[in-house]
Amino acid sequence: MNVLQFSLHSHNPFSETEFWGRQKELTAISRYLLSEVPRCCAIIGEDTFGKTTLLQHLSNAQEMLAVDHPELNSALMQLKKKFVFVYLNCAGYGDEVADMKNLASARFWWDLYDAAWEKLQGDIAPRLTKPKAHADQEYIDTALGIRWELEDLVQNQSYNVAFVLDNFEGVAHLPLRDSEWLRSMAKVCTYVVASRDLLYLLYHPSNWSTPSPLWNLFGDPIYLKLPPIEDVDRFLSKACDKARAEDSAWKQSDIEYIRKMAGRHPALLRIACASMFEYRLQESRMLAGKQSLGDESYLDYSIDTSAGPICMQLWQGLARPELRGEPRGSDKQQEAASPLSHHQRVLLDIAKGPAGTIDTLILPELDAYEKQRILFDLERYDLIEYQEDWHVFSEAMRRFVLKQEPASSSTTILSQDLSGWQREMPGLTHQEKRVYDFLKTHKGELCLREDIKWAVWQSNEPTNSALQKIIERIREKIEPDPDNPRYLIAVRGKGYILRED
Repeated sequence: MNVLQFSLHSHNPFSETEFWGRQKELTAISRYLLSEVPRCCAIIGEDTFGKTTLLQHLSNAQEMLAVDHPELNSALMQLKKKFVFVYLNCAGYGDEVADMKNLASARFWWDLYDAAWEKLQGDIAPRLTKPKAHADQEYIDTALGIRWELEDLVQNQSYNVAFVLDNFEGVAHLPLRDSEWLRSMAKVCTYVVASRDLLYLLYHPSNWSTPSPLWNLFGDPIYLKLPPIEDVDRFLSKACDKARAEDSAWKQSDIEYIRKMAGRHPALLRIACASMFEYRLQESRMLAGKQSLGDESYLDYSIDTSAGPICMQLWQGLARPELRGEPRGSDKQQEAASPLSHHQRVLLDIAKGPAGTIDTLILPELDAYEKQRILFDLERYDLIEYQEDWHVFSEAMRRFVLKQEPASSSTTILSQDLSGWQREMPGLTHQEKRVYDFLKTHKGELCLREDIKWAVWQSNEPTNSALQKIIERIREKIEPDPDNPRYLIAVRGKGYILRED
């Protein structure tokens, strides 16, 4: 059988995430920050839609001017002169089990301090050292001490400091005092944050009546949706040119295929382009040798496989309580006894109609009001589109959703694996567990940093320093002496080895 492997090798121009578009969102952020008194702003959007790429672009002063938009370019130049942006990915802090929240709190403040020091002081060694393992009350004292040092560092600068906090859910799920400290520190800095849901929904209802909660600092949210079709057209036009320059010639039908598979989703577009690039490149080489590439189902398989983790994030997000307007800490029960949420069931019904689905065929047992509310949510989050009837936003996502029928084993296997792991190592967060599982699968072998990041995060890879922090947190939970590791060993400049003993 003719088996084709899509390697996404280093010459593939689509193997790395690239920032494009988002003029509307950058303009809105600029308007908040360049007001007479800089205002905090919150970006709300689905995971995988490009929040991280946008915030990293905003935080990188060297890249901020690469925009073909004169008016916006002028605003970005003003931002560059007025602000220093300190970026921190907050994912994972709130995943700690209850008895480790104070440790997570100290770690958050240290990471924020460390990121600010590196951006503001450069090569000078920071005054503080990383928190060590000690008693619970000492973690609180340590976090408070770092917070005061951080405020002193920021207010002694001659320019404005904007903290760019990605995946803000991690902060909201820390002890409430951390949000109160951030609120207090806002007198010397500005915040740009990104979250999947409105900020107040991340907090317990008991915090909603607080006179000055952190989320009251923020004005109207900036909703991050899928890019408009005009931006997608420009991206695909440039993608064709890039592919052609590397001897991978695309036809118009290839472009339409990419549109169909990916919709307007930035990460899925990149995946589809990467797979198409290799497919046509292999085809040209085989035709030169008078061989046939064979069935194009290999292309479908490549895209479906690479898109799986992204589709899973979107799918699992449809079961979160915040989507139903309930805070995570409200202790409300899951809707009904179904293994799927109403939002998941509606999306599944829409996916079952290959030519689209009309309202009356979608969950007929729901009353009209509830059905319209769910359809509104799915459309607001760009997961469905209306063109005479309802469609899933991309073919890759539609195919994935069809595999999520309750009778399939995928959901059951996932929950069984998770519960089995929780019995084995209850202290690991979700991200730490995924990294640890990869290392355990390759126990005794050198795992390169790039291989770990690709296996765990796919297209949304973290920096090497972020991976290092996750490794350090794993060591704190598996090593007798984390400062002198015996089991999880670093190989300088390359990666990590989980020893077999």
